[in-house]
Amino acid sequence: MKNLFIECLFSLVALILPLSSFADTQVVDGIEWTYTVSDGKASVGGGSSSSPAVPQSTAGAIAIPSTLGGCSVTSIGQYAFYDCSGLTSITIPDSVTSIGFDAFLNCSSLKAVYISDLVAWCNISFGSGQATPCYWARHLFLNGEEVTEVIVPNEVTLIRSHVFQGCTNITSIVVHDGVTSIGDYAFCGCSGLTSITIPDRVTKIRNYAFSGCSGLTSITIPDSVTRIEYSAFSGCSGLTSITIPESVTSIGNNAFLACSGLTSITIPDSVTSIGNDTFYNCSRLTSITIPDSVTSIGNSAFRGCSGLTSIAIPDSVTSIGNDAFSGCYGVTEVHISDVAAWCGISFGSSDSNPCYYAHRLILDGEEVTSLVIPDGVTSIGNYAFDSCSGLTSITIPDSVTSIEDYAFCGCSGLASVTIPDGVTSIGNSAFRFCSGLTSITILDSVTSIGNNTFENCSGLTSIMIPNNVTNIGRSAFSGCSGLEQLLLPAHYAGSVDNLGISSSIVVRYVKYQTITLDARGGAVEPSQISGTFENEYGELPIPVNSPTGYSSFVAWTFNGDAIDSSTIIHSLTNHTLVATWTPNEYTVSFDATGGTVDPASKGTTFDAAYGALPTPVRDPYVFVDWRLNGAAVDAETVVTTPSNHV
Repeated sequence: MKNLFIECLFSLVALILPLSSFADTQVVDGIEWTYTVSDGKASVGGGSSSSPAVPQSTAGAIAIPSTLGGCSVTSIGQYAFYDCSGLTSITIPDSVTSIGFDAFLNCSSLKAVYISDLVAWCNISFGSGQATPCYWARHLFLNGEEVTEVIVPNEVTLIRSHVFQGCTNITSIVVHDGVTSIGDYAFCGCSGLTSITIPDRVTKIRNYAFSGCSGLTSITIPDSVTRIEYSAFSGCSGLTSITIPESVTSIGNNAFLACSGLTSITIPDSVTSIGNDTFYNCSRLTSITIPDSVTSIGNSAFRGCSGLTSIAIPDSVTSIGNDAFSGCYGVTEVHISDVAAWCGISFGSSDSNPCYYAHRLILDGEEVTSLVIPDGVTSIGNYAFDSCSGLTSITIPDSVTSIEDYAFCGCSGLASVTIPDGVTSIGNSAFRFCSGLTSITILDSVTSIGNNTFENCSGLTSIMIPNNVTNIGRSAFSGCSGLEQLLLPAHYAGSVDNLGISSSIVVRYVKYQTITLDARGGAVEPSQISGTFENEYGELPIPVNSPTGYSSFVAWTFNGDAIDSSTIIHSLTNHTLVATWTPNEYTVSFDATGGTVDPASKGTTFDAAYGALPTPVRDPYVFVDWRLNGAAVDAETVVTTPSNHV
């Protein structure tokens, strides 16, 4: 009974041992291999950089054994051949199904990888780019012959990540229709690849799938694809054009980065965003169509596209990221169709706006020189018209409440600007480098002027800061070499030392007056302006919508004297300017009611006395008076009927 128990115990141990986990070494063909066994399957290497599969001094050609410790080798552990810089070639057995993270890290002398079963190779799960020995070797051999043309076997439905990464001598790949997925980095670095057909069951072009395939001159993306992911075609410098199907809804960051041969691309209207760096350094790209579906353009999306000469930004775009058009030196025209939409774009930086290089904004086919911001726009966004040197005038409606940073920076053609009554803040560098600006009118609603706002506006000679401004940013007037006078509100408490003005500039603190504009039945905007004693009135608005009985505007008057922009203010208090208009001329006809009258009519001037009136004759009656609508009219009666009358 005792012996039977011992025999059974040994049998039990014999059954369990093959299923236990252990580490060991074994010498094969003169090379000591370190391996681990788990569940009857062997993995070469100890699983860390300090426990490689073979001594790091191992050099030349080696073949990984298909079995170690009596177990099939199915995996190559992470860092298994770390720093084995003397290895020149390696043979991978068909039994291997996984290769761990950075298994061949720094195997810089590898020149060849040998396999005997393409299906087995395609089914290996690689843990990283340097998990595949082809990362260094560049040459894959199947049964002794270098692989240059790959025909993916029918048994393979998934082309795994990294499977052909770095195989520079592969020139063509035939992928059968049964393949449903092409993994990350699958063909990355296959610089000899000239053509490939993607089957129409594939739905994604995954991260780096064709990155670095510099020999690829054309590729057809099937309608099944919905996503082009991160760096999918980056570095494909041989591509000259590509058609993205309508099925694609997302183009990932870096997708076509450094595709330096690409000359044109059409983005379908299924795409809603263009990612960061998507076309970065596509230096030969001369045209691109952005559809109305796109709402955002990412950081550096077209950076370095020096071949672009014009670009159209659709009204749908609401944000353009940092440096989106940096280095697009060739752009000469930027086309838009809606100024309000353009004002609302959130630009990340100066060269997010292609106008930074183009200097010209084209609205519905016509270059914008006199810019009219539409009513309803409340904010002119950052960098909106940065470097639009072709602008000569701007009209800003009362609906605008803020002019953001760099909004008109570099608009050197602007001569004069009026900041309307609704604006409360003028952003940093908003009019910086507007060297042609000779006058600017800032109305009382403004309370804050940002840093560098008027820096290098060398044409300005005088600036009047309105009464409600409480903050002026640093260097606001730096480089204003023509500035002679700066007028500040008497109550302004800020320091002038940081405003960037020279010691020769006269700074005056003045008490402002409110000047009301009475259009006498017409319309005028603004209806109030500011002024200061013993200074010119400055630019005065022209009223419109002449009142009844009048035609054109004549002049503003104060106490009966005509006032214009150069008139000096002599009033010490708030006062009102009154509009004068040209009165209309009307004909009054005389009805003698059966008698005779000479003349039968005469000319009159609206809002003036009728003057001498003829006396009618009718025997035997005595003339009493003339009547209009029952009321007596004589020579001193003022004409109030705005038409010809009897």
